[in-house]
Amino acid sequence: QKVRENLDRLLSDKVVAKSARAFGKTLQEMLDPKTSKEFVVSVFESRLIDKILPAIRHLVGYVQHDQYHRYTADVHIMQACLVLKDVYKNPKALGPLSVLHKSLTAEDWKILSWSALYHDLAKGLHSEDHSGLGVEILRRDFKKYGFAKSFTEEVAWMVKNHLELSIAAFRKNPKAKKTWEELETIGAKGARLRRLAIFTVMDICATNPEAWNEWKGRLLRDLVEAMNAPSTQNYFTLKSSLQKKKFKGLEDVLNDFDDFLLQSLSAPVLAED
Repeated sequence: QKVRENLDRLLSDKVVAKSARAFGKTLQEMLDPKTSKEFVVSVFESRLIDKILPAIRHLVGYVQHDQYHRYTADVHIMQACLVLKDVYKNPKALGPLSVLHKSLTAEDWKILSWSALYHDLAKGLHSEDHSGLGVEILRRDFKKYGFAKSFTEEVAWMVKNHLELSIAAFRKNPKAKKTWEELETIGAKGARLRRLAIFTVMDICATNPEAWNEWKGRLLRDLVEAMNAPSTQNYFTLKSSLQKKKFKGLEDVLNDFDDFLLQSLSAPVLAED
């Protein structure tokens, strides 16, 4: 309460304008999965977050009127940062996706932590594409923080696509080639796919803990496994090869392609045949 009452005196607009890099370091310390959850709560409840991350101010008290979102928008972001720390310490919190936990590197956790903070910052800004607008805010801030371009791009990709895996798993057919192709098109593969799967769990739990269950966990796991399956990768390689050959009627052929062939023969052999 004392910090909140004295924020304007402690951090004037003039000081804030010159402190971007320092604020970036403070946020990184807060987001680090190894630091305490109390640190996050203190930064938010003292409203220090409003000074070091001005883009969040319009979300304070912002309510999404449905039965799914339990928290106001700013509290949802805080919850996402808290859930990250829970998931980091307890892989079982991921349910069927816990197998992905051991594959995450320190860099993965850093990307996930910043994604938690920025993924919904553009909510309520009179734009249907809050993910795209969020990327603009992120690029502006990360430049001020002095972050590397490669790191900025990875977090920007997460913010831009943070809803795609839940849409694919829960609203589409996770076993359909069309679903796989849509994810492949946006670049959801390798480390990005693993991070997106973990973040999807975090986002659901931070929105409404009761909305996360074993059934959703299995759907997400099955989709990730399908995307990583050798036959799926063979399919994408075959498609790329036939596109280079300017094969006519490509879509019709691929839609009717037998999965057994994709499991049995390599893409070069199939393409040549």
